[in-house]
Amino acid sequence: MLGKKYGRLIPKIKTALESLQGVAALAAAHALEEDQPIEIQVDGQALWLEPAEVLVEATSPAGYAVAEGNGVLVALDTTLTPELRLEGQARDLVRFIQDARKAAGFAITDRIQVTLQPRAGLDITPMLAAQGDYIRSETLASSLDVGTSEEGSYTMEAELEDGVVVVGVRRVM
Repeated sequence: MLGKKYGRLIPKIKTALESLQGVAALAAAHALEEDQPIEIQVDGQALWLEPAEVLVEATSPAGYAVAEGNGVLVALDTTLTPELRLEGQARDLVRFIQDARKAAGFAITDRIQVTLQPRAGLDITPMLAAQGDYIRSETLASSLDVGTSEEGSYTMEAELEDGVVVVGVRRVM
């Protein structure tokens, strides 16, 4: 449809539309949503594009997720900071500890001792420093230690983002 109407101007129209930014892009998008034509400048001449001639696609800048609806635009920063990564690893570790608790046959209300044995150079020290209280609280752990599990502890391997850790749980009497 555009090819017959604008012929060899199509690449320049596309470039002009792609160069719209900020307020101008928002105004053009709103006009098209309201079924109104928009005006763009190509080679010194004004062209009016009808809504059926333009495809509007919302894109977000790198590191952001953007959604628009009912006249509201929301942008969410999706950057994973070191703190967020540690929190995510801690949540994964809590799930693994709870899985070990269940596999060992412990009640959800039993207090436990947790021993973590990192494998292949995995360093969990920053996570435990930042999230140790959270892990102990969520798992009812009276202790959270790094090292070899005591004899009689139930153990299982857990895969964290950066490597494997052996989780050992033992019921506190």
